[in-house]
Amino acid sequence: MKNVYRQQYLKSLKLVSILFSFVLVFYSQLAPAQWTQTKGPQGGSVTALAQIGTTIYAGTAGGQIYRTSEFGNGWTKENSGLYGYQINAILPEGMLAATYGGGIYLSTDLGINWIERNNGLGNFHANTLVQSGSILLVGTDSGMYYSSDNAATWNICQSGLTSSSRINSILLSGTKVFASTSIGEIFVSDDNGVNWSWKANLQAGMQLMLSDAGVLYAAYPSGGAPIRKSEDEGLTWSVWTYTNYFPVTVLIKSGSSFIAGSSTGVQISIDNGVSWQHYLYSSETHVNAIMISGTTLYMGDYAGASVSYDNGINWTYSNVGLVATNCYALVSSAGNLFSEDYEDQGVFRSEDDGETWSMVNDGLPLSYDPWYGLLLADGNNLFISNYYNLFAWSPSSSSWLALPNTGFNFSGIAIDSPDIYVASQDYYDHYLHHSPDYGTTWNNILVADTVNYISDVVFSKNELYALTWSSFYFSPDNGNTFFSIPRPDSGQLFYKDPLSIFLSDSALYANYFNAYTSAAFRSADHGTSWNQIGKGVFTYVYDMKFSGASIFAATDSGVFLSADEGTSWISVNEGLPETDVRHLEIQETKIYATTMGQGIWQRSLQSILSIPDIAGDNFNFSIYPNPFQQATLTHYTLKGSSIISLEVYNFLGQKVKTILQNESQVAGEHQYPFSGNSEGIYFIKMIVDGKIFSKKIIQLKYP
Repeated sequence: MKNVYRQQYLKSLKLVSILFSFVLVFYSQLAPAQWTQTKGPQGGSVTALAQIGTTIYAGTAGGQIYRTSEFGNGWTKENSGLYGYQINAILPEGMLAATYGGGIYLSTDLGINWIERNNGLGNFHANTLVQSGSILLVGTDSGMYYSSDNAATWNICQSGLTSSSRINSILLSGTKVFASTSIGEIFVSDDNGVNWSWKANLQAGMQLMLSDAGVLYAAYPSGGAPIRKSEDEGLTWSVWTYTNYFPVTVLIKSGSSFIAGSSTGVQISIDNGVSWQHYLYSSETHVNAIMISGTTLYMGDYAGASVSYDNGINWTYSNVGLVATNCYALVSSAGNLFSEDYEDQGVFRSEDDGETWSMVNDGLPLSYDPWYGLLLADGNNLFISNYYNLFAWSPSSSSWLALPNTGFNFSGIAIDSPDIYVASQDYYDHYLHHSPDYGTTWNNILVADTVNYISDVVFSKNELYALTWSSFYFSPDNGNTFFSIPRPDSGQLFYKDPLSIFLSDSALYANYFNAYTSAAFRSADHGTSWNQIGKGVFTYVYDMKFSGASIFAATDSGVFLSADEGTSWISVNEGLPETDVRHLEIQETKIYATTMGQGIWQRSLQSILSIPDIAGDNFNFSIYPNPFQQATLTHYTLKGSSIISLEVYNFLGQKVKTILQNESQVAGEHQYPFSGNSEGIYFIKMIVDGKIFSKKIIQLKYP
């Protein structure tokens, strides 16, 4: 009998398990899919360090703040309330952060949440932040400000501080406070920074870096100038020492050793600056910050955060959880992801869909200037350029090979092995350059007119397009012959500067720029006729990718999708932070987006392509008549209550009318008329519960 009960019990458990699994699957399908951040590239440019108790904080160039309670066991991001501005200083006293562009932020919960503290601050570009007694001092791009109420209010320092130039450093020395400006002036204060007096003039750009036993040290962080010292409180200065002629960015003293951070690593002197020894020597190691904690040194540089337990001789990186946030480019090759990162100026590879990343920079002559930007994949081969040089990488070599120097710029590149086409975007170079053998030899296959340089080039299926300021050139035969085609705006030059061109299997897309806006155009007949797309939806288009008939656009407003050749667009930004999306990459079942300030994000491709379009189940949106002469009617049907905005833009992207602004509407049919002031092209922009749609309308001349 007991066995019968036991069998019935097991059957009931199995049934419950099946039902529970069904419910999980059902609700997971209903749950809205969204973007999620990948875990890399790991590293990132660490620009500020601080310590509270046993917790270490790291601020980055991408505007993130991370913390770790035990160095080497991973970082946790704590930046709620921060908005992507570079962190220039973290002040443990009071838990304050100085950012370049966002001013001062305060945290009352040890860095978990941050709030602005800019009341009275006249310049939000904060370069340095210190506390002297009960007074906070912040150096900005246009003078110094002080606060006596823990950053609740700020006042400009005017008494004795005669310069409104950029304050690039503030140094505490005993009971005195010293400050330097971008034009080389040195000031001193005896009352915690309220009143100041002028002391000396140094070389423009010199920064105060160290105070030791009453001696002040200053260096020029952007060149090979010597380190200077003053033994009379900044009145007179003399050359103290030369390091190894690399810019000194940080100077500290640990015991009897002077430790200098530079653009190429760490330099140490144990004989009071007579000689220097280079450690961690690398063009990738541009040191931003060094912090001493007891006998331990912590360093932040372009590659992340590291620690030294032997006074700076050996360093160990610990970047787990630390994410490089500013990414220029992303490509897919042989199942791997490759990212070119703004902060670390190098290439990273992920072999596990963005979970872990490793640097693949062997052979790249990296510098502290972010000069890379073009990363391309051609099969299993990668190419990257730094204006005058082109480098190639393959899995078999695992190292970058410098191709023969050509003497022209690499600003626009199209590759179809073994052919490479290059637009130099140089006012003095009017050629389209071509290599038939992967960059070994080069020839000029197109000469533009003497006024217009070639700004971009694309190639697909034997079709080659080159973009100039005044026109297009089209070649149907790999560049053997060319035909001139007109600009998208028919020569009216509303959008003067060409930006980029993209090519799908069925159409050509061009982006133009004018002042503070841009325009995107589409042509399905090799440039003979053009239609403007996306007006009123996004301002800048940085990249386009294509999946079947679907168009993905990376813009200043996130990622947009069009399923009707660019006529209408829908935002697909669920889960994505509000930031510029610079590059898109489609890899099998996923789409990846690189951002400026928020790293690399991923999302299921199917979750986007299955979103109902404008004519789908959510609502219907139509405009009739179109074209029209006097008036047209915007008509839509809502299936449920929604928040609606309805706006009209002209051809130049200027808003000409707001019909609805965040209005709550119930389910049912709604319609609104519109009549333009004159004939021309307009765009109706409709926002439904945060999703953006756009349609083009044409008003004809009324007889």
